[in-house]
Amino acid sequence: KNTVVYNTSSGAVLSALTWYDRSGRELGRVGEPGVIANPSISPDGKLATMDIADVKSNSVDIWIEDLDHGTSSRFTFGGAEEVTGVWSRDGQKVAYRSITSGNSAVSIKKATGLEAETAAYTAHGGDDIMPNSWSLDDRSILCSYQPTAGGSNLVLLDVATGKLTPFVASKA
Repeated sequence: KNTVVYNTSSGAVLSALTWYDRSGRELGRVGEPGVIANPSISPDGKLATMDIADVKSNSVDIWIEDLDHGTSSRFTFGGAEEVTGVWSRDGQKVAYRSITSGNSAVSIKKATGLEAETAAYTAHGGDDIMPNSWSLDDRSILCSYQPTAGGSNLVLLDVATGKLTPFVASKA
């Protein structure tokens, strides 16, 4: 017997970044409702990155919300899918996953957004890489790496050299 789960509504589900107290009472919302995923709060608690999908242009980019002022600004641009912003420990940079021409990459950009990003590592051949968190000294990024052959690995990405070091590996 097979089971199929589907949504009869058209379009994507809208959500909003919402604050709750420990008892579950809603305290407030940040920004406008949208197709939002992967929020990440900066170390000082003043900013948050989140993926926002633009359904009309069929793209996903990272936006930065100013939590004190209730304003937002687009952080990534272009035709690539750019998602999962992860703040450096000093709050100066954001690492994120970018997919262009079928290749997955970890890119790094200053949090001010005023400079172009740099590609820290590019996976090829259909492999996928996604940043999870920065090391305490901001020299490495812990990433999930999924080769097309199967399995899933945690790797440390050296920001200066772009070299991957296995951290934890699972078998396919």
